Amino acid sequence: MKQAFLLSVLALAMGTSTFANAASQQTGSDENEKLKVNINIRAPVCNLILNSGANVELGIINPSQLSKDHAFKLPAQKKLSLNVDCEAKAFVSMSLVDTYANTLLNGEHRMMHGGVGPSTQFGLVDANNKDNVLIGSYRMLMTDVRDTDNDRHFNLKSVNNGFRRDQLFQSSINDDNRAPDTIFFSDKDKSETLHPSKNLVIEFDLYPEILPTGKINAELNTVVDVVGETTFKMVYL
Repeated sequence: MKQAFLLSVLALAMGTSTFANAASQQTGSDENEKLKVNINIRAPVCNLILNSGANVELGIINPSQLSKDHAFKLPAQKKLSLNVDCEAKAFVSMSLVDTYANTLLNGEHRMMHGGVGPSTQFGLVDANNKDNVLIGSYRMLMTDVRDTDNDRHFNLKSVNNGFRRDQLFQSSINDDNRAPDTIFFSDKDKSETLHPSKNLVIEFDLYPEILPTGKINAELNTVVDVVGETTFKMVYL
């Protein structure tokens, strides 16, 4: 996926001095000239390659494995990766957009992941009723981010929330403000120092859970296809 940002700026300078004719005190019509300046500011185009282009497959779940009263934890998906390859060095920042954020918010999301709010959860929904039936959710924990050109390692930070101690990706700024959060990567010493990078590898683990069956508004005695979708979008600050 390519995200491009292009900003064109036209600056017009009209500052040449006007010289009066000493004898007549009249300004010569040919003594003015305009300097036109065109500037093109273009952020480097970056390619985002998520998990080498492969989907995350959580396998087949037997309804008998699920609990009526408690969330069911599926095996964690370890060492997923996002490669950010830019045509030139750039300050990499991005936002994550959960396609099914509204379904998550309107569902029983507090029944999963120890009762945390929706801002660090991403929805898993019934593929045949995506807007109304929440099946579960997943959280994504960043484990490493490094510049492959110099092997420098960074922390995950948020424009709105600062250093994220838990290093979790967020689907929104917080539980109440559902606007997308903007994240960036800076020094491991928790400072705000940013470093431009051309090639970044972001590694993370994915932790999925299924709602208690008593909270799922779907018939589980038939085949239910469950889907989730998160878009990683480049943001140019």
